[in-house]
Amino acid sequence: MRKALSAVPVAGLLIAALTGCSAIGPQPTEWVADTSQGAVYLSWTNTDGKLSGNESSSSQDSNYQVTTNSAPFTGTEADGKITLDFGNALASEAFTGKISNTDLHLTGTNASGTVELDFKPGTVTQFKAAVAKEQAAATKAQTDAAIAAAQQQYDSAVSELSPAVEKAQAALDAEQADLAAEQQAMTTYGSQIAAAVNTGCQNSSASDAASGQDETAATNAVYALQSAAGDLSSAASALTNAINAVNPPPSKIASSVPASTLSNDSDLASRASSAAQQDGALASSDSSKVFSLSSQIFGLTYC
Repeated sequence: MRKALSAVPVAGLLIAALTGCSAIGPQPTEWVADTSQGAVYLSWTNTDGKLSGNESSSSQDSNYQVTTNSAPFTGTEADGKITLDFGNALASEAFTGKISNTDLHLTGTNASGTVELDFKPGTVTQFKAAVAKEQAAATKAQTDAAIAAAQQQYDSAVSELSPAVEKAQAALDAEQADLAAEQQAMTTYGSQIAAAVNTGCQNSSASDAASGQDETAATNAVYALQSAAGDLSSAASALTNAINAVNPPPSKIASSVPASTLSNDSDLASRASSAAQQDGALASSDSSKVFSLSSQIFGLTYC
């Protein structure tokens, strides 16, 4: 970003002595400096070596907006030696220089050090053109910065997409295994309860089915499915967020992820999310079912 060159480096100047060359012919009374730090315009009247005029300079803020500030000044000129004094209007750094009919060189100091400016005869129209050029450069810099930030954000999102896919796929595989184990455990437990009930009374076999190892296996399987459903839901959400972060990519950023990849990833996220919801409901239902089945034994008399 171009460093603002407004009132501080240009206008806050006190009278100081200098040496220089002699002026040749009538001196210009309007000057423009178009520097890497900003544009500066000086205009004055010279009455017997006493200068009175106005300074305008451009400055750029943190939002890449270029504005101009103005301040009056006084000064002196004699045999090519020039001094400018902005009084107490701004800062109190010194500014001195030398002038000819084709060049004006000024040297000053501010908090950052020495400031040197080279002016050429110019008009306020030329100054405004320089300010417009500075604003165009600032606008381009703002655009470039926005594009760079968007590119960085997009690249980061792309780098998270593949791990999110792997996590969702792994969670889905684990969920399928836990679902099969839970369904088998519930089938086995239901058969054991039915066999125990058929005895007509609560013997040791019936008690084991109701509250022993048989019930524990079914209950653990249900809890495992609940946990798998939760992990799957989280993985599906993470994958969906990763897909949304890269599709579509930020403005003016070219996508580096094929549409077919995003389509496959979206399908995986959808299947994972759907399975998580179904398994969560199934685990809740089967948890109640375990309690209901075991209750059938508790109502039997002891053998």
